Amino acid sequence: NIAVVGSVPEDEMLCRDKARPGDVVFSTGFLGDSRAGLYLILNQIEADSRGLEELKSAHLMPKPFLREGRFLARRPGIHAAIDVSDGLSSDIGHIAKESGAGVRLYSEKIPLSPGLIEFCKRFDLDPVEYALAGGEDYALLCTISPDRMDSVARDYLKTFKNPLYPIGEIIQDK
Repeated sequence: NIAVVGSVPEDEMLCRDKARPGDVVFSTGFLGDSRAGLYLILNQIEADSRGLEELKSAHLMPKPFLREGRFLARRPGIHAAIDVSDGLSSDIGHIAKESGAGVRLYSEKIPLSPGLIEFCKRFDLDPVEYALAGGEDYALLCTISPDRMDSVARDYLKTFKNPLYPIGEIIQDK
């Protein structure tokens, strides 16, 4: 086990329990790549393309979204956030449960890398299922107020040269 102890300035802290109905759910990156990389490793499948090599790398050398998290924490309208370590469905479930809300995800909006799409076509697998159930991607999920989402997404793209991907919304708990 590894334990990390530290402190975070209050204005840079995002929690899981503040999502509000109407918030839009965003991802900072592709989902499912690490799980596909692990599949390649465990099954001793050669990464014979750039896409498959990127999947293995996603598992062996994950990229934490630390700068991106600090950026998001400083923006008004961000209500909740979590990293994708257990898989999209589990981690967005943590936000929904701890916020006393529900969530609706749109499968066609989940960001899938070209490597994951190639991998799933080759092995007859569902890339959305990989994104939902995979873990260790470490992309961030965040919920943003609809009145702030355009400015946050624009500033994020300008700062990181990558988009924020809108993938769903927070709804009333049923």
